[in-house]
Amino acid sequence: MNAGKKYLAMAFVTIVISSFFLKEGAMNAEPLMFATIAYGIGTVVAYLAHRRDIRSVDEKHRGNSLKFGTVIGVANFFGVYLILKALETGPGTVIFPVLSLSLAVIALVSIAAFKERLNAKGKLGLMLALLSVLLLQ
Repeated sequence: MNAGKKYLAMAFVTIVISSFFLKEGAMNAEPLMFATIAYGIGTVVAYLAHRRDIRSVDEKHRGNSLKFGTVIGVANFFGVYLILKALETGPGTVIFPVLSLSLAVIALVSIAAFKERLNAKGKLGLMLALLSVLLLQ
């Protein structure tokens, strides 16, 4: 298995685990505190794991990393908070498939903004993903 496939497999497993704990947290924890603790711990772990690497990054890339990381971090924090609020009131069997549509939107944005191309299998996969969400509702 090449490195890209290994990372994809690990991402899949971590997303499944995260999704389980998102639903569990939505049912048994206060959403804002849950999201704050999760992101706080994530920040500390990431810093400790990469603190040596951070010092070796040049000033331009360090600034861009700070800028983009801040935007993504804030958006993700509020995204997780809103997912928790949705999971408090609705079933995961509906909410998670609808959320997965964001991946289809990202694929479409990548095609439009970055001129990426989908082969026939990719186009079929995108259509099936959209269809699966419709069928699960």
